[in-house]
Amino acid sequence: MAETTARSRLRRWAKKWIGKYEPYGRFLDSLRIRVAESRLYRDLFSEALMKDEGLKCRVIIASNVYAYLLCGETYVRTLASSTLKGPGGKQSEADEFFEKHAKNLQATYMYSSIIHVTVYDGKKIKAERLSEIFGETVISEITVKDWWSSIQLTPWNSFFVDVGTVTFTPKITGKIEITWQGEIARRKLESVAEQDIANHLQELDEALAELYTVVKAGMKGIVSYVLY
Repeated sequence: MAETTARSRLRRWAKKWIGKYEPYGRFLDSLRIRVAESRLYRDLFSEALMKDEGLKCRVIIASNVYAYLLCGETYVRTLASSTLKGPGGKQSEADEFFEKHAKNLQATYMYSSIIHVTVYDGKKIKAERLSEIFGETVISEITVKDWWSSIQLTPWNSFFVDVGTVTFTPKITGKIEITWQGEIARRKLESVAEQDIANHLQELDEALAELYTVVKAGMKGIVSYVLY
């Protein structure tokens, strides 16, 4: 079967972004960080985020697992660390975050147990074609990790009915794995979902560029520690 234009675009797009983030993973791999050192490097990443003058981050919620930051007008979630404790922000800010961003796109970069940072850019990206079939469906998550990325589409009535999700996982090799869950798995809708993603690559570019800015700022803390 000939490859669809949408899949070709998705393949090229994914390779571009995986390649952009890949040097960070290679650098961290070269450090051969032991499990006992993970907390140190997590702290270095978080401290660099808080000190970055361009991001202007402050803590609004801190727990034992994650810390939620407001960086300018952008919400960021990162792994909890000793540098991100404190009183946090106002309860109204926390309420606003959970109310406004539940259905918005999440862009995430992960590396081992050291970096797991998510940017919420405030956009809700509707998957128009799948929405015609399942009701409101959004491109809910995009993740980059080492040599692969993933894009998840979620029908919002899946909170009430077992509709499920569809996840595209493009890899640096060019291969794309597609995983269907729940009722949605029974429909042959790959081309429909692919086209929904292809129609919104510009918005996904913007989200990953914003995430890259955050990751770059945090990595400065680790690089400075290693080199100086």
